[in-house]
Amino acid sequence: MNGKRIKEKRKKMGMTQKELAEVAGVGLSTIQRAEQDINIGTKLLEKIIKVLQLDVDEGTRATAEMLTLYVGNELKIFYVCTSCRRTVGANDNYCKHCGRELIRGAEE
Repeated sequence: MNGKRIKEKRKKMGMTQKELAEVAGVGLSTIQRAEQDINIGTKLLEKIIKVLQLDVDEGTRATAEMLTLYVGNELKIFYVCTSCRRTVGANDNYCKHCGRELIRGAEE
């Protein structure tokens, strides 16, 4: 889930940030941080997603995309979180940067 999508849905529903915060039971600064793509944690994000009627899995999960790169003559395999675009470990279940659960993408 990115901040742009949260903001678009909030505006589409005719809500201010303050109104969304009150209905979701979170602070105004939490809404502001979520809309700026700053990690607010899964529990708070789920409260916002519920009010905005967005898909919970979309907000809390990301795909771990496999990338291959030759370093010299050696093939290196990297995984990248599609949410925050940072590298993650091959066996990580959660991104240590954004906290989202990782779903393995199709590996070729």
